[in-house]
Amino acid sequence: MDSESGDIIFSGHEGLTCHQFIRAVRERALESGHQRDDEWMADYASIRFEGEALKWFESLEDDTQTSWKLLRRAILSHYEEPAYEASATQFPAKQATRSAFTFTGKDNAECQEFVREIRLRASEEGKENDAEWMIGRAYSCFAGDALKWHASLPMDVRTNWPRLEKAILVDYPFPPIITVSPACIRVEAWFTIVGPSASFRCIRTRQDWLDEATERRRMYQEVKDKSTPCWMLVETESDIPENALATGVDQSGKLFYSARAWHDNHGIIVGKCGKHMAGIYLLYANLSHHLGPYAT
Repeated sequence: MDSESGDIIFSGHEGLTCHQFIRAVRERALESGHQRDDEWMADYASIRFEGEALKWFESLEDDTQTSWKLLRRAILSHYEEPAYEASATQFPAKQATRSAFTFTGKDNAECQEFVREIRLRASEEGKENDAEWMIGRAYSCFAGDALKWHASLPMDVRTNWPRLEKAILVDYPFPPIITVSPACIRVEAWFTIVGPSASFRCIRTRQDWLDEATERRRMYQEVKDKSTPCWMLVETESDIPENALATGVDQSGKLFYSARAWHDNHGIIVGKCGKHMAGIYLLYANLSHHLGPYAT
């Protein structure tokens, strides 16, 4: 680290270990309010490489260079070292009421202590009912094997404190038992504005949406019980599943299916698709034809 500017520098085999570098990037993102911004974190990390690590970074595919989720996994795969040294003293976070702490996942006792510590800190800050705050507080605490485990979790577990808490206490060091959550939101009254579902709150870009949709498709393909309805990412009309739920018919009797896709700068827009149609038609202003990946 540069003593004057506080910049994080990663050279690969001298100075920071790969675990320290990943944790330091996370701490910077948390301090800047960008802990869920995949592109911001990738951009921030991209200018912190030097020497051999910079040559390695430049050899990566563009998709890996521009996605923190992919980049951190590549860093761990290429540079992982057996030992992890806490970086809290080298990269001090903002002063807090309680001292900094890390979670390495060495045993069940530490898992329980970590969850208890997050709950205590949330209570001290009056945030015991703020699941988003607790996710943010826990984000930069993972280290060593726990950091690798956290990085491998599905997005809907990493960004949802009740699910992450359960995964730490019940599933660690294994991934959570795969389930597909129903794609639904609670509607109290049809005449009031309804907020987005929890899975949407972490989606800021088209790449976020594709990552989430790809992960959901993977989960659906792996589960044995496929009775729970969920959105399925498809590339073309020929990929529409045989058990897709039809929501209408055209004049010739061919089936329509509900669909959604990330459209330009408007975010996720709903529309309709069919096995007899190329792409989908989005119900936004005038009907707009969309040929990219979509979910049905």
